[in-house]
Amino acid sequence: MSPCAARDARATLAAHAAASVDLALASHAAAFLPRLAGAVDVVAFNPPYVPTPEEEVGAPGVAAAWAGGDRGRRVLDAALPLLVQLLAPDGELFIVTVHENGPDEVLALMAALGAPGARALERTADEERLTILRGVKERTRG
Repeated sequence: MSPCAARDARATLAAHAAASVDLALASHAAAFLPRLAGAVDVVAFNPPYVPTPEEEVGAPGVAAAWAGGDRGRRVLDAALPLLVQLLAPDGELFIVTVHENGPDEVLALMAALGAPGARALERTADEERLTILRGVKERTRG
């Protein structure tokens, strides 16, 4: 959603000689469906995760970067089914969460959607306990 964030991401990718990365400005994964359904190898998702009053979600300005609504899950819960749809078989999904988001509940949702996973990394940053979740989309049987 942020042109400044996209600019900074491009600079970071260029500085590290990252190849074959496409950046897009979008407020939701739905912008990429159905064209990219089942075709994306890696999705990194850093949603607004801070628990806030619902009316702050999607507010203009910098608050949109962190305001996650009840339990900090409003954006995550809406986007998760779409993100899994984007993934190719064996595609990986990485999600940033905090303790208040209920990472184990998010993992259960990921598994129910066909992308079971686990906690990949945990760190404390100031007063936040961050957990990166990693899910892998299951191959369909048939």
